[in-house]
Amino acid sequence: MEEQNIIVLRDKLVALNQIREELVKLELDPKYRIFYDQNISPLLLSLLSLSYTSINFSTSASFLNTINTSKNSEIKDLLHLVYDIENLSEHVFCELEKQLDILIKLYCK
Repeated sequence: MEEQNIIVLRDKLVALNQIREELVKLELDPKYRIFYDQNISPLLLSLLSLSYTSINFSTSASFLNTINTSKNSEIKDLLHLVYDIENLSEHVFCELEKQLDILIKLYCK
């Protein structure tokens, strides 16, 4: 289950990077570029940071699981952090979608 969640998060990041690359190609009007820099770029960076953190915590939990001397509570705590980060990532992703919709509507006017 844990690996599947990480795979889903990774796939979302790949999709976001593709969107970002396409947006850069558009040669936006300066006002749209400002909107992108202020509203979209920070969300992308936040999502990227959250995903790295989630992967690192997940890897740490896996390593701790292989060590017999580690406490199960430490592993569970790390996994809870991974799930909390995944939940937070979903909220950031939803906000990012909203901001992208706004940018697309502004650009299409």
